[in-house]
Amino acid sequence: MCGGKNKDMDSIKRQLYLLKDQQPKQHFHWARPGHTVLYEGTFQDLKLSSIGQSMDENDTTIISSIEHARTQPMDRSYIEMVVKYDKPNDKFKPAATAILGDSFVRCLSNLLSEPTIYIQGKFANDTNRPFKTTGMQLKAINYVEDIEGAANIMRLLNERSDYTHIGITYSIILEWKDLKVTVKKDRSAVLDKLFSEKLLTDCCIVAAEGKEVACHRNVLAANSDVILAMLTSGMEESRNNKIPMIDISEEVVNLLLAYLYGRDINTAEMEEDIAYDLLRTAHKYNISSLQELMAVTLFNKSNDSFTTNTVLDVYFFTLNLEELTELCNKMLNILKSNPRKLIESTVYKDLIETSPKEAIELALKLLELGIGEPISRSLPEI
Repeated sequence: MCGGKNKDMDSIKRQLYLLKDQQPKQHFHWARPGHTVLYEGTFQDLKLSSIGQSMDENDTTIISSIEHARTQPMDRSYIEMVVKYDKPNDKFKPAATAILGDSFVRCLSNLLSEPTIYIQGKFANDTNRPFKTTGMQLKAINYVEDIEGAANIMRLLNERSDYTHIGITYSIILEWKDLKVTVKKDRSAVLDKLFSEKLLTDCCIVAAEGKEVACHRNVLAANSDVILAMLTSGMEESRNNKIPMIDISEEVVNLLLAYLYGRDINTAEMEEDIAYDLLRTAHKYNISSLQELMAVTLFNKSNDSFTTNTVLDVYFFTLNLEELTELCNKMLNILKSNPRKLIESTVYKDLIETSPKEAIELALKLLELGIGEPISRSLPEI
């Protein structure tokens, strides 16, 4: 795990129905031990629908991505409820099993943070006996006995002899974690004009390769107490009105300034390395709202959109930043999903040469976490 408990990021749970208010096609075979199939198929025939919350742009994007992924060939999945005999305790207990197709697991694990599925329902005409399983991680085989309402299920079965005629209504729900941006910047027509027309600029930011980008001292100082100190404390920047940011490109500087002047920046199409450069620049100059926006942007990117080098850069940058713990955990999940790419990356090879201790610590951490079991995370939403 990275850092400590996340204090600043607001995480929320998103949910979609994979199946809603369904009834088994065949009689529910509760005769102990027994089972009934809740779903068998490729998930391509299901209509996704949201639960309880209004749809925002991020939800729409995720649903569209899932819908597109479902057009690709999918392995069959199988979900059922069962009644197992617990021999040591000489009793029967309800459980749920899920055998999920590899393509379905890969699709959702790539798009979503901590995706799980769970089953909830009720016995027909008996709202006093609801049941709900705990969340099942998206892996090939799941088996859960932790069912809320299990005692009610067994009590009902003990009361009835016609097991196969006990009907249920059930839903299968997909749930994942999302991150929310807590600070929104308002756009100003005056600042917009200053930015676009460069009216009466009085300083500049020096980007990589010595590229100078004109801007306004007051705007920089109002957004960053670090830059304010640089411009007012007798440092070189206060004398020549040049802020050196030679570790980022002119493109990144222009995006930074657009944000500081109140413009919206397109995070949906932003490259991951650009978002990382903005993240570390925002942290360096204590621009907390931009740091949060970039953390959420990176957190919500699909796993396969990252290069291994960028993953490593983000991981080591966030490793000891408590407020970015969940982003760090996401990077770890990506690294442990494909250790071969890690070994082949130029950043890791350089790390072995320059900081062998850090390289070994990362390798040991990935071994400790194991392969294929995602670690917990939680962040904001755009």
